[in-house]
Amino acid sequence: MSSRVRVGIIGAGAAGTSVLDTLTPDRVDVTVFDGGPGFGPGRAYRPGSTAALVNLPASKMSLRPENPRHFADWLGEGQPEFVSRELYGDYLTEVFEKAAGRTAATTISEDVVAIERHADGYVVFTERARFAFDAIFLCVGNAGPADVYNLSGTAAFVPDPYPLSELTLPTEASVTVVGAGLSAVDAVLELERRGHKGRIRVVSRSGYLPGVRDTASTVVLQRADGGRVKGLAGSLRLLDLHRILAEEFVAQGIQLADLWREFRADERPAERLRRQLQQVQAGDPALPTFLTVAGLLLESQAWQLFDDTTRTVFLQRWHGLVSTLCAPMPVATAERLVALLDTGLLRISGGLTAIRPHHSGYTVTTTQGDFETSYVVNTVRPQPVHLPRRAADLLTSLTAAGLVTSHPLGGLRLDVETCAAAPGLYVLGELAGGELYVETTVLTAITHRVRQAVHHLLGGLPKGTS
Repeated sequence: MSSRVRVGIIGAGAAGTSVLDTLTPDRVDVTVFDGGPGFGPGRAYRPGSTAALVNLPASKMSLRPENPRHFADWLGEGQPEFVSRELYGDYLTEVFEKAAGRTAATTISEDVVAIERHADGYVVFTERARFAFDAIFLCVGNAGPADVYNLSGTAAFVPDPYPLSELTLPTEASVTVVGAGLSAVDAVLELERRGHKGRIRVVSRSGYLPGVRDTASTVVLQRADGGRVKGLAGSLRLLDLHRILAEEFVAQGIQLADLWREFRADERPAERLRRQLQQVQAGDPALPTFLTVAGLLLESQAWQLFDDTTRTVFLQRWHGLVSTLCAPMPVATAERLVALLDTGLLRISGGLTAIRPHHSGYTVTTTQGDFETSYVVNTVRPQPVHLPRRAADLLTSLTAAGLVTSHPLGGLRLDVETCAAAPGLYVLGELAGGELYVETTVLTAITHRVRQAVHHLLGGLPKGTS
């Protein structure tokens, strides 16, 4: 390998931008590939809407872990604690452009279709050209929704709510948003911003929206300890995590009933949202304590300490509920949703079993009965996630060539300490989902992994520059 390292970055969303921003300019020659509409913001941060908010406060949205205030300082004074996704996209765009200038990066507005390993590195293929590199970072970004109800091609089906600027539906039409995660919340808020007057219903198997984030409370853990988790390496079970969580609730003086309530799944979805909002507004410690313990488990790499069987059981039985608590929405967002519930414009339903198209719309079947809707907006993201088509094709080429090994829970097998799936081939984002679980969607975890990977490649931890 020459003194200057030829680096290819595939994907230019948040993860790819973080890689570019972290690389040491005088040691690399960089090329960035992305066939999307721009470099910097991923699919959820495109321009066009100020309605949808990021679900983390600005103090936790820095792309530079060594400078936690980088984003907050970029914003300046007078900005709200939670900003719009569009504004965060502006930040990503600016960081990308400055990093590209600093590193003299070449940008290629094409998708990568194949990668080959050669004696002196890798060759990357687009539809029109080939490029040689010493190392590659795969940052393919988040997958769009999965069409689990086979509605593609029907007249009133919206396969993906993003970009929100294109979510233009007749204002009087009935709209059903399928899926109940943060993307569903974004879709509802965008429809509200556009003055939608027809009935909006959010429906999924559980009906449970993301929890509500408490940024006013600070939790100091009393019993939960990362060393204890790591000490169970080789024998860690779901029951161990349950025990750690329960012991922390007791130590904090929180009734265990408040913990069990989050996992019983017997509340009506709208009642659950109202209750969680009221808890946060009243300063109840249950939800922030759960989130703090979950953060500790993430830092302790609990997911990596499970075997694949335990991971599979967790994904099948607990992922849905846990994800609602670990990716909560801002209070302001919850208040807007409750206001829509109060007016009757919004309804939230669980028990979804089927959606059938017909000549004038769709029949939606739930365990509570059927209802009709004119439009369906899809936000479903099953586990394991369905990769974007470009990523799926690329994964096929990599595995067929024997360069990497598929993970049974999605994506690729990789070294969790370096994010390397093969020598010089680093994986971040959805393709790391099987090994890293929610780390592929948590910004601070992604930027931490980026620095590990860059450090492994260059042999020294580079410092971000302005």
